[in-house]
Amino acid sequence: MARAFIGMLLLSALLGAPTAWGITYLTQDEALALAFPEGTVVTKKSLALSEEGRKRYKEELGTVPPPEAGYEIYVGALAGAPQGWAFVLTESSRYRPITFLVAIAPGGTVRRVDVMVYREPRGEQVKERRFLKQFEEKNGAVEFGKEIQSVSGATVSGQVITFGVNKALFLVRELLLQDSTVQAKTTGTAP
Repeated sequence: MARAFIGMLLLSALLGAPTAWGITYLTQDEALALAFPEGTVVTKKSLALSEEGRKRYKEELGTVPPPEAGYEIYVGALAGAPQGWAFVLTESSRYRPITFLVAIAPGGTVRRVDVMVYREPRGEQVKERRFLKQFEEKNGAVEFGKEIQSVSGATVSGQVITFGVNKALFLVRELLLQDSTVQAKTTGTAP
């Protein structure tokens, strides 16, 4: 029995199967501090897509939103002036999920993207600023391989981050820049 288990472990290692590990690069508080100017008060909102919003989500992102379709959004304000929004997303990759933050400026452009937790056995190059800076100032759907250039050894992870950025941009347009579709409940809690 023990030999069979050891044999399976060796075979998994040879085939490049994922390991149960993850590297935390940023905590949520650290990522939110990078997302907004110093002194910004950050609160959390829970927002949901309307039925029409769910249809547009599928059309634009090419996938059906999760059944709950509720999203936690961090809202920044400094001296009463809006500083934008941030999303902490956990998206499935090849073997394991990637957790990252997408910060959006008040005008609807990407302010920054930061990888918080990386769990894949390879492809961690997507955490590097030279890759993530490509998303900054984007305000519409971005396409991996065109506006966003791949990093060698991290193609799938790059596609996952690109999907997450597109998702955050869509949610800002759908839920925050169009008052008619907002179904919001402010939790009133700081992160």
